[in-house]
Amino acid sequence: MIVDCHGKSAFVGTRVKLLSINPDITRGLPEDEVSDLNSMINDVFEITEIRDGRAFIEKIWELGNGSSNIHIIGVQPQDFEVI
Repeated sequence: MIVDCHGKSAFVGTRVKLLSINPDITRGLPEDEVSDLNSMINDVFEITEIRDGRAFIEKIWELGNGSSNIHIIGVQPQDFEVI
């Protein structure tokens, strides 16, 4: 279990809205990856894992021709809210 920015409990499978991304996550990444990650802000995701005080969420981008990109990030409680 983890709590969100309002102290609400969240578990694997809980739907959450991503409010922000800690700059430490994007530091040193290529610009296109930073852009992809920032596009996740204000989207809704399902928590896939909880570990080390972080809720893990993921997004898959379909690129066509059978290709895709995936980003999985661990966000801290202040960065998401349960919806």
